[in-house]
Amino acid sequence: MLIATPARPDVLPPGEKGVGLSISVKAEVPEGKALVLARTFRGAMVITPGTPQEVEWHPLGGALQLRLVEQASVAKIDALREDMKRDEINALVEQGAACHEPFPGVRTVPESNPESGLRWVYAVEFAGDACTATLERTEKLDAAGVVLPAAPEEPPGPAKAEAGPPETKADEPKTGEPKADETKSGAGMCSVARRPEGSGALLVLVSALALGVGRRRRSRRAAAPS
Repeated sequence: MLIATPARPDVLPPGEKGVGLSISVKAEVPEGKALVLARTFRGAMVITPGTPQEVEWHPLGGALQLRLVEQASVAKIDALREDMKRDEINALVEQGAACHEPFPGVRTVPESNPESGLRWVYAVEFAGDACTATLERTEKLDAAGVVLPAAPEEPPGPAKAEAGPPETKADEPKTGEPKADETKSGAGMCSVARRPEGSGALLVLVSALALGVGRRRRSRRAAAPS
């Protein structure tokens, strides 16, 4: 049970500022019915469709909710509001139909925020004794109650190029390939160093000269008298 006490300023958290609340409801309420916002600071408030209305709210009162009640309950609710008889108001309001899930109010926003107030804009549809409320938007208001323009959306940044394979030098062997001065040979795939170009021809020439010299020496020995 909430008990009325003298008003006193709430202590705001560091870096926060208080914010005002209001609600605007689009609805064609059926004859003999009335819309109320339940769980306000005074218990409930009767909704006037199409007209922005200030909302008093405290967390101890619970989450807010739009409800459809009998028109005959309106005068009783207004009288009980004057005496802050929340329990009796809640008993009357809960006899009606809930139009949506309850939602919490807002007490503070960061000091850096431009808004001084918030306004919920709802649209309500009816089907017999049932109702369905849809939140269309939440407006931010300046100190004069003027709706602030919505913050522009940030354009998407440039797409990052996908990283390609690392560049390799033309004369640099790829991983796993033998170097220019090595080849694989034999069943055991041993590494054999290549001879410099031209070394094979020089070896053949030297061998031929040595063979010729050897033959001439043998011929001279055979021709010499014994």
